[in-house]
Amino acid sequence: MDFSEIEVYPPAELLIKRSNVCDQGGVGVVSTHPVSSGLKYQLKGQIVNDITQHTVEINPNLHFLDTQFTGYILHSCQPNAQLDMKNLTLDILRDIGIGEFLTIDYAKTESKLFRQFACSCHAPTCRRWIKGNSEVISEKGSAFIKSLSRVYP
Repeated sequence: MDFSEIEVYPPAELLIKRSNVCDQGGVGVVSTHPVSSGLKYQLKGQIVNDITQHTVEINPNLHFLDTQFTGYILHSCQPNAQLDMKNLTLDILRDIGIGEFLTIDYAKTESKLFRQFACSCHAPTCRRWIKGNSEVISEKGSAFIKSLSRVYP
C-alpha cells in the first residue's frame, strides 16, 4: 500500500492544542512542521443550518461544521491563512513556522458571529473588537472600544 496516497485529516502537521495566544485562552490549531505559503488544505465536515462557536459561514443560511480542525482556527486581523468557503479550502497566505498558530480573519467569512469578542492579536491593523461583517457592534463592544480610547487616545 502506498501511504502517500492516504489522506490524513486533520493534516498531521497541524494539531489542535490549548492556546495562550488570545486573552480569553482557548484552543487553536498549531503547526508542528513548517507550512509553506500557497498550500491549500481541503476541508472536511458537515453542512449545517445553525451557527455555533465552531462553524464557519458558507452563506447566511448554511454553515460548515468541523470540530476536528477548521472550527479551532484562531482569529487575527492580520492572518496567516484564509478560508475559501466556495471550494471548502484553507489557503496558506504566508510561511508558517513550527509552533505558530493558524489564524484567519473571522470578519472575512462571517456576516454574523456566534459571539462578538475583544481582539488580542496585537497586529498593527487590529480592529480591537471582532464582529461579523454585516453586524453592528454590540453594546459590550462599544463599551470596550470606549474604554480603550482612554488608554489609546
